[in-house]
Amino acid sequence: MKELGQGNQIIDNLSLDRCECCNKRFRLPNRKWCRRCIDRWYRNQKGGSKCIIPMDYNTAEITDFSDKVGLFEDWLFNLTDNLYFYGDTGTGKTRAMYALMKNLAKEGYSVALAEFMKICCEIRETYQADSVKSELAIIRKYDNLDVLFIDDLGLQSNLVSDFSYLTFYQILNTRIMNCLPTVISSNKTPEQIGLVFDKRIASRLLTFEVVEFKGNDKRETKGIKK
Repeated sequence: MKELGQGNQIIDNLSLDRCECCNKRFRLPNRKWCRRCIDRWYRNQKGGSKCIIPMDYNTAEITDFSDKVGLFEDWLFNLTDNLYFYGDTGTGKTRAMYALMKNLAKEGYSVALAEFMKICCEIRETYQADSVKSELAIIRKYDNLDVLFIDDLGLQSNLVSDFSYLTFYQILNTRIMNCLPTVISSNKTPEQIGLVFDKRIASRLLTFEVVEFKGNDKRETKGIKK
């Protein structure tokens, strides 16, 4: 069996070694594990990753989204794109985020999910004269994660200050410049987000891969599936 490789080079699958960890075939010169499995092992040696999954999302799996399983599996394997989830309330955006987080945590990646308004509240706290946190500390908290998930972007946007938007832009821009994946959810389309945020933020979001979530509010019949 033969497959086309890069530059139309013919690669014979029979000549590839099989990773003893994940059982997938790769070119493994003098190695028994593929690079992905080796990297995961080193991450776990550093303590792995812990993420808090709310009880309502404990059972979340990417297989819950039959029309998006292939996309999610590819994204988890490559981790090269930023994702923008949008759709009405209850269509599964937050559940999909937690499903992805669970997979990444098992791989040893540092991950966290933060609601956009909570990030803004953290930023507002730095305005206080007696605040023990600085704007820089907030930025570092989020721009050092391997993968950051931001939920409900644009919610109550009229309550967000220009300074909060600027700090959010710094977080987003730093992650993009450092090639660190970010996943954002919103009930607004990319076009609507462009009307809410300044042009710099909107231009950054336009580089994300857009994933639409459709359907009725599933929380009414199956519990929370935000």
